[in-house]
Formats: sequence, C-alpha cells, structure tokens
Amino acid sequence: MGVPQDGWLQLDQDPGAAVPLELVAFSDRGVTVVLSADVALRPNAPGQLLTQAHGAGLRHRPVRCCWHRPHPLQSEWQLAGLRFAADAQP
Repeated sequence: MGVPQDGWLQLDQDPGAAVPLELVAFSDRGVTVVLSADVALRPNAPGQLLTQAHGAGLRHRPVRCCWHRPHPLQSEWQLAGLRFAADAQP
C-alpha cells in the first residue's frame, strides 16, 4: 500500500465515539491497523471501519477484531487485525 491511510473505528460497544487509526496493510479478508493503546479491544468485538472515499464521502464497512497486541516499538500504540463482515464469524 505504501503510505498508511487514515480512518476511524467505531465499536458497537461504544457507538458514540469513533477512534482515529492508520490502515497499514490490506487483504481481501481484512485490514491491519495502528491505533491508540487506550482503546479497549476484545476478541470478536464488532464495529464499523470508516474510511475516506475520494469524492464519495465516508465509507462504512462492518468489521470484527480478530487480534490485537501492543505496538512493538511505541507503547502508546497497538496493532489490531480487523476482519471484514463477510469473514467476521465469531
């Protein structure tokens, strides 16, 4: 992908808040993101991935958290794997 893309994660457990993140790797089944370590993620947590679509506003994509771990270099960040809805079986 080259340059990380910005986006937001809105967890179903907290629908009022969307947290900023960087999308760092894509596949056809999901995406790897970097976000604040303060965000409480849990396995299979459902949510919405919000990304900017050029000229089309925000794009919403249902996701589930399939893994998360501390960032290896920066303690204020964490890495997470989000699986797209079609593949997001609990």
